[in-house]
Amino acid sequence: MDFLVRDITKHFEGKYDYLKTLEVIYNSGANTCSISFLYPESIKEFSDEEKKAIADYVRQKLSLNAQVVVKFKKSYLDDRLLLREIQNFFRESYASIFPYVKEDIISLDKSVGVGIKLRFAPTVVDMVDSKRLQGELEAYMSKHFCADFACEVVADESLNEDVDVVGERMKKFDFVQLKKVRRYTVKDVSLVVGKECYPEPEYIENIKGEKQAVILAGRIENYTRKTFIKKGKKEREKAYYTFVLNEGRKRINAIYFSSLANEAKMNKLADGDSVIVVGDVRNGYGGLTVHISSLGLCEIPEDIYEVKEEPSVVSEVKEGYFTVMPEEIVALSQATLFGEARPTSQHVLQNKFVVFDVETTGLDPESCEIIEIGACKIENGIIKEKFQTLIKPKQEISYLITDITGITNDMVEDAPSGEDVIRDFYNFTRGCIMVGHNVGFDIKFIKKAGEKVGLDFDNEIEDTMTLAREKIRVPNYKLKTIVKTLGLELVNAHRAFNDAYATAQVYLKLSELA
Repeated sequence: MDFLVRDITKHFEGKYDYLKTLEVIYNSGANTCSISFLYPESIKEFSDEEKKAIADYVRQKLSLNAQVVVKFKKSYLDDRLLLREIQNFFRESYASIFPYVKEDIISLDKSVGVGIKLRFAPTVVDMVDSKRLQGELEAYMSKHFCADFACEVVADESLNEDVDVVGERMKKFDFVQLKKVRRYTVKDVSLVVGKECYPEPEYIENIKGEKQAVILAGRIENYTRKTFIKKGKKEREKAYYTFVLNEGRKRINAIYFSSLANEAKMNKLADGDSVIVVGDVRNGYGGLTVHISSLGLCEIPEDIYEVKEEPSVVSEVKEGYFTVMPEEIVALSQATLFGEARPTSQHVLQNKFVVFDVETTGLDPESCEIIEIGACKIENGIIKEKFQTLIKPKQEISYLITDITGITNDMVEDAPSGEDVIRDFYNFTRGCIMVGHNVGFDIKFIKKAGEKVGLDFDNEIEDTMTLAREKIRVPNYKLKTIVKTLGLELVNAHRAFNDAYATAQVYLKLSELA
């Protein structure tokens, strides 16, 4: 909420220019909006008069049809807190190298601001755009602490011997791009655009329908640069690149929408180049097409089809799904959720559940729209399937909603429509009890979206907030509080799937309590 901090600074003539917005939380049930500001540990505590003056200004500025609660939190530059947030950053933004980010490779220097030095094996450094990573980490840490950050990524040859060991450990994590499908390894990856290219693509023949976060490789054919006019307040010409990715036995269409900064790099590519790409496979542009988020040059071994075949867990295109394909979930945390024992609740074992969460453009289902749905399916007491997608709304996403959810207008630019998504979500929920946290808010949006395309979400509904009130005593019944009380984890709150997955674990845990 940078605009709000800027306005506070201007209104109070620079007196509070050190403030930063930590988080904004809507509680639709209580009709409240809680805004938390950070201030440096070197600043003395705010007086009650100062807090009231800032809070009154914020309420006047936002003019929300909700109670606005303003909080102030001192930003402590404790090493433990800094290390935790660095690891959170990698978990959220660079999942494929998160397992490498151990405390012993991080050095902190707080002599002037906060310096962060990250040591990785050279092979790991080659997987990422170091300059971009450094900038993103600096911005992330600056948002969470009141300090200036400088990040440096260095290659350390002494860590090479650990790469294979860590790589094996990494494959045990449930990252989407590392699911256990038949793969091969490419060599000498050199990142061209994007964030990361893990060097283990799956075979194009695995791709039977739309699929998120795939890694593919092949040679470029029919490489073409095209342009279009992007509408908006100011029309501008944007470039995109299309080509066929030829793996040898199979081909797939590919498309990359380029920023102005990346056009020079993309213009250097040509037919015959061997590349590895990361992106989402969607229908369109003449068939299945991989929409590229990262691309790198690489060397593809000649014997890729001689790799020993392993059983593939990639599902065939499921009947009834056209836009969003459910994905299998294999999460280590489930193995320890109940120790060695399985859930004993007969209600849980005898029914199927879809635990869901939505992010929206506002609070009113009559005038606002869903911009993300995340859901988990529980069968036999196990979280088995994932349904997740962004949705392109007909209205623009406001700055306030972006601050709450992290979802921007650019992120949903190529997302499917709400009408298409809700049909697939309806199919996903058939025969299931639908579960949410403070579910009244979310189900109103789901039912309204269903009505628009003639679908009736007539499922039985359960609420983890109601269940928690019956089973445990906590200071408040926010999802984050309940998760912490039950010894669970909520990463990157206010993104639909993360909230849904945490709610699913809460539901299973609460169901076992007397």
